[in-house]
Amino acid sequence: MEGKPEICRTCLAKGTNFSNLYDLLLDKRLMDFTSLTVHPGDGLPEQMCDNCIKTLNDIQKFRELCEQSDYILKNNHSTTALEINVHEEPKDSTHNSEGSGDETREEFNENFDEVECREIDSRDDKFENTKDDNTTTGKNKCDLCYEEIENTQKHRSVFHPKEGCHICTQCEKEFSDIKALRRHRRIHGLKKKHCCMYCGKGFYVANDLKIHTRTHTGEKPHVCKDCSKAFADPRALACHMRTHTGHKPYSCKECGKSFAYSFVLTSHMRTHSRDRPYVCTICGSTFVYAHNLQIHSRTHTGERPYKCKLCGKDFPSSSNLNAHRLTHSGEKRYVCSVCGKKLARSGDLRVHMRTHTGEKPYQCSFCEKKYKMSSHLNTHIKSHTGERNFLCHICDKSFISKRRLENHITTHTGQKPYTCTLCNKSFSYKSSLSAHNKIHKNKEDAKDTSVNIVNKNL
Repeated sequence: MEGKPEICRTCLAKGTNFSNLYDLLLDKRLMDFTSLTVHPGDGLPEQMCDNCIKTLNDIQKFRELCEQSDYILKNNHSTTALEINVHEEPKDSTHNSEGSGDETREEFNENFDEVECREIDSRDDKFENTKDDNTTTGKNKCDLCYEEIENTQKHRSVFHPKEGCHICTQCEKEFSDIKALRRHRRIHGLKKKHCCMYCGKGFYVANDLKIHTRTHTGEKPHVCKDCSKAFADPRALACHMRTHTGHKPYSCKECGKSFAYSFVLTSHMRTHSRDRPYVCTICGSTFVYAHNLQIHSRTHTGERPYKCKLCGKDFPSSSNLNAHRLTHSGEKRYVCSVCGKKLARSGDLRVHMRTHTGEKPYQCSFCEKKYKMSSHLNTHIKSHTGERNFLCHICDKSFISKRRLENHITTHTGQKPYTCTLCNKSFSYKSSLSAHNKIHKNKEDAKDTSVNIVNKNL
């Protein structure tokens, strides 16, 4: 890469064939096998020479050999069988660092799928077959995931329902590639040997424990050069750098929109597939994003955790609070093209425009009644479901919304918070004030009519 020395990250060799550490996930293998911390943007060389890649492959093979031998020993195989197994191993070039660069790269590419994730046990399919040969349960084995099963047809229909969809039988995680599922399954058989001294949490890899420990110590050694924000995990810093560079490597194949993070692209793809996996257990509403379901659930629980420091009003989401703050600043950037009314939020303008168009896009699934706002529909639906989460602490009467509860409490306190600006008459309910204001408006209209008639006669 430009501006960085063209030398091997691991042996400092120059003038040879190199491969990028991050394109081939060599960084993850290095951190798995060594105590190195490697991450993009650390200012150090980002390439590895072919000889070092070959050495890395040899280390991988040696670890697999050790694990296979350990498995055989622990399962009471005879010494003779063990010796035969060892002598049949070819004399690979573990101690020979020479070799063609092209062969090394080809060898690495063939084995690349088997080492994508550093949190997996690196036994290869040969080791899987060794285990299967020594199994005496008499059960069938799935030819896709190698899981021992009793009913092949049932297993295929549930865990391999279609092409490109493979589900783990233990944690129900879904994979599009069967090889990825096979690698993932090995994790369930691994032991988390690296344990945190503070909380006891276990990890497969020592480097992951090292990063986790920083959540207890508060250490954040990886600092952004642009804004000085610090991170405990070098991968978090690498992702953060995209906020400065504007780099968005994940693109939607449907609409071409780009994203900085893969999980955001995954969520975005649901807008094309119409997949709404997050379902409200109370009313059945579905959502594309988990946080939208979380915010929606507060319409049922009445939870409003975000409070305005200026007026004390509370809201179910931070976005609602941020929009509300504009009412204090007096800023109203959005103007109605029909009547000229100014509003603080674009969403308020959209809702306001429906008073001109008559549009009511939110329809009740029980009675076909329609509403201009989704919040009004949610409140209405409770009249069908009987849901009343807001309880009066004085008389135990319950209500479908916080506003109705607040109005009801005034019948106990005698409070009349709504006051007419023309005659200072006060009311317990906002609707009563609105009805009262019409009286003034009608009187004003009648007065104007009388004046017009007198002027006409004169």
